[in-house]
Amino acid sequence: MEGVLDFIQMYIDYAPTIIFILILLAGLNIPISLDVLMVFSVISAATIAPHLTLHFFFAILFGSIMSAWICFNVGRFLGPHIDKVPLLRQLISKEKIASIGTFYQKYGLFSLIVGRFIPFGVRNLIFLSKGISPMPFRTFALYDGIACTLWATLVFWTLYYVGESFEQLMAVMKRGNVLIFSLFGMSLIVFFCYKYLLKKKAAQ
Repeated sequence: MEGVLDFIQMYIDYAPTIIFILILLAGLNIPISLDVLMVFSVISAATIAPHLTLHFFFAILFGSIMSAWICFNVGRFLGPHIDKVPLLRQLISKEKIASIGTFYQKYGLFSLIVGRFIPFGVRNLIFLSKGISPMPFRTFALYDGIACTLWATLVFWTLYYVGESFEQLMAVMKRGNVLIFSLFGMSLIVFFCYKYLLKKKAAQ
């Protein structure tokens, strides 16, 4: 473990650039966890390289914004080919795309703010679906820029000031992720129950 720490300290000046590149790759739906990179950045800034704190923060912020742009455009590219690719056609239909577009036009900024705080890869699904939907890129870039700035600022600096050790930081992240994911799950259950009751009422 000491050897690993020595290696990290030796090349810590390159870490923000590496993190920025990894976050961009995550926009291509390569399985790279933004949450893990956030934790590593905060730990490095708080313990190993305080002089690089702002470098880590801006690597997370601008990397996340540009990664979302990449993911959005992947969705924009895949959209017209859904009917031509059986796997895509099974995953999402034109009817679902239409409903997604209506939902995001109504709750655009709010949906992105909530989505930014949901871990476990849910963010990329949101960005992909927005790319497939009719939402203009400029609108998406503006809304997500606001949402990402809010998310990165709140999470990075909160963890930076409360996380004085690796164990404490991991405990905070674990509790926060569980809480956010639980609230998201409960919201989905309430939403689908509400839709079911509306359909049942309309049928009656």
